[in-house]
Amino acid sequence: MPYAAAVVVMCVVGYLMVYQVGKDYNFDGNYNFAEISTIGSKKAVLILNNGNAMNLEENLDSVIAEVDGTLIQNDSSNALTYRKSNSLPNKLIYNQINIPRGGEYSLTLADGTKVWLNSESSLKYPVQFIGVIRKVELTGEAYFEVAHNKLKPFIIESHDTEVKVLGTKFNVSAYNDEEDITTTLVEGSVQVSSLGNSELLEPGYQAVVKRGSNQFQVNKVNAVLYTSWRNGVFQFKDQSLEEICHQLSRWYNVEFFFTENQYRNLRFAGAAKKDRSLDFTLEMIEKMADVKFAIKGDKIIVGKPN
Repeated sequence: MPYAAAVVVMCVVGYLMVYQVGKDYNFDGNYNFAEISTIGSKKAVLILNNGNAMNLEENLDSVIAEVDGTLIQNDSSNALTYRKSNSLPNKLIYNQINIPRGGEYSLTLADGTKVWLNSESSLKYPVQFIGVIRKVELTGEAYFEVAHNKLKPFIIESHDTEVKVLGTKFNVSAYNDEEDITTTLVEGSVQVSSLGNSELLEPGYQAVVKRGSNQFQVNKVNAVLYTSWRNGVFQFKDQSLEEICHQLSRWYNVEFFFTENQYRNLRFAGAAKKDRSLDFTLEMIEKMADVKFAIKGDKIIVGKPN
């Protein structure tokens, strides 16, 4: 089957609660069905300690020297690598990497920790870790493989939530436009804290914290569903079409608008490869549900023709 390589399975499995509709869009006969071919790619902007910005997509196979002598390699596989400096600085020097919509990138920090950053994400981190902790600041989504160091815990700060580890593999999602901050543990253990409350996670569990709250919801999950994005696959399990479109909008840099709540609430299970065009994935959803996608200007309208 020609679709099998890109979409494993898509099936409608029910409905969810009703979401509030912002602005309605109607199919009026003047729409062209979705033919968006732009696909996300490896791209990012690196902000150096002096404030200079470097487009990493345009500077492959380059070496950047920071003020403390740290060398930063941006290789042809679209990955940054920080080398340990011969002498540690006496104060922290920070870099920041910003991933736009439709982009992703990876980097290896000076301590050997590997980070994969999803679309519309940002990570601020020291060029070299000094002192008794290793702390970074995340907005958006990232998958971490933290280098083990029992003497220096690794801490990720995201809004009011803090994830503390010694060395492990896990995913953190903390987008500015989402209410929940989720931490999904793949291997090892992590301590998730928010406003004075904390939970210790075991592999295969996920902590969900509502922004501005210290209340946790801890669930056993299939971690693959929350980490497959870094391997080039969208995976869904009992997710609403609105949630799916939210993910697609970041990768393909488009906006979705629904004509009615009933289309937001369709629920799906399945998988789709990120290296295929958006219209391919939307066509598969159309085949499995009583819904259509169309373009008007820079908007993708979700509904049905009148």
